[in-house]
Amino acid sequence: MVRTLVQEKLYLRNHQADEHQSCRYYRYPFALPDGCGKIILSMDTNTRLSAQVPLILFDSLGQVRLMRAANATKGPASTTYTIMPASADNGCIPGALPSGVWKLLLYKRRMLEDVEATVTVAWEPALDMPPETQQESTVVQALREHPFSQACPDRRAGWYCGELHTHSAESTGYTPVEEVIRTAKALKLDFLALTDHFTASHWLRLQEISDGQRPLLLQSVEVSGDYGHANVHGLTQWQNPLVDNNEEITAFLGLAERPTMEHIADQAHAQGGLFCLNHALSRIMGWRYREFPLEKADLYEVLCTPEMQTAMLYTTHWDQFLLRGLHLTGVGSSDSHHPTQKGPWQLGQVLTWIYAESLSQHDLLEGLRRGRAYVGIQGVRMEFTAHCHGVTAHMGDTMTLAEGQTADFTLTMYGHPRGNLFLYADGMLLDVIYYDQPGDDTYTFSLPEQWISSQGSSYVRIEYHEAVDPPKFYGLAYRDHESARLISNPIWLERKENAQC
Repeated sequence: MVRTLVQEKLYLRNHQADEHQSCRYYRYPFALPDGCGKIILSMDTNTRLSAQVPLILFDSLGQVRLMRAANATKGPASTTYTIMPASADNGCIPGALPSGVWKLLLYKRRMLEDVEATVTVAWEPALDMPPETQQESTVVQALREHPFSQACPDRRAGWYCGELHTHSAESTGYTPVEEVIRTAKALKLDFLALTDHFTASHWLRLQEISDGQRPLLLQSVEVSGDYGHANVHGLTQWQNPLVDNNEEITAFLGLAERPTMEHIADQAHAQGGLFCLNHALSRIMGWRYREFPLEKADLYEVLCTPEMQTAMLYTTHWDQFLLRGLHLTGVGSSDSHHPTQKGPWQLGQVLTWIYAESLSQHDLLEGLRRGRAYVGIQGVRMEFTAHCHGVTAHMGDTMTLAEGQTADFTLTMYGHPRGNLFLYADGMLLDVIYYDQPGDDTYTFSLPEQWISSQGSSYVRIEYHEAVDPPKFYGLAYRDHESARLISNPIWLERKENAQC
């Protein structure tokens, strides 16, 4: 029989604090009795304006059991989550339900008004539950011992393509994890990173679905702070993503240290993972963590299709970091929230190609770490190398040149449309080459000696854009978020005395 443990009307104050809440979180502890076999948590709100108030639940052992960034609602809204040892709802983690003090946070993530909320916690004794619901999920155990991300569908070295930023109904996506994976298989993607916000519950769904075949599923998450979003790839353990206005919850949760974006990047690196700056010029999701040391970022989204016109500002913004000598690998993003919906969220439109020693998480991340990657849109592919006296450098590599030496570059494009090739050196336009016919083409060029910095390093990268309509005026070559077909990562050049290519 279900028993009510808590039924409380809370008053969430917009950007204000009192004894129960900070400007960002409402804190509510409650005691769970012995012998609990099911916990049911629900919240009812009725807002005049759109609001997003995720529920976050930690058990008496300090383990996260619910953290889901559901989509914003307006008007009457009700959310209910059920957790049992064997199973749990979207955004929840199944497992034993230990007695003691559990800690509930209401994350006032996006509120424009004071909000009244009714929170109810109910429970059912294990003795009243079917025995099969009380056994720890075998999926939880398997995720601990043999996670899905350890698969290796292909042990050959080569170029592999996939998506690095997608969502499901475990957070703000609109389709179940199964539909995202089914679509990725139909598109013949080699790998897929499901980066649901905050939660690690999507890892359990991936564990259930994974068959060890393509697409390889990366163990990833999106950390969505108030001042920017970051994808973290290659995690082995979930990291607390509550990085803003969190002094009170650090004490409330009894954490050893306060979560920050820098701490998450450090933990990702300790686990062998990578940290990516997402849609860094977006509005409230743009990157504004000025205290974050950018040398701790590994990847940068150079094209995010839902950003529409803003998307083509990203490569110029990326150049600012490259000019500072930061080796941020450029990646593409559909930020897909619906894998089959026509429009910018559709899965498979913008692919990141990675050269890896095998189709494994370790080798894909290593390829990204080295910069052996590029962004390809609508099926266009490329090879890009530099040469000097028999030495070859690939994207992400640094070629060392002696005084008076320069590098020759070879670019091969496959399946390109009619359009314009843009060559960039140190963020400046080096040349533009027009192709009046689609197809496969190879272009070679040399970087003038005076373009190579005598101090520090220089870099060369390319973009290719489809030409849809002829420019109105002679000499113009249009490029925007819809025309992009290729974005390479840079090849780096540096001068050293007595160097030999």
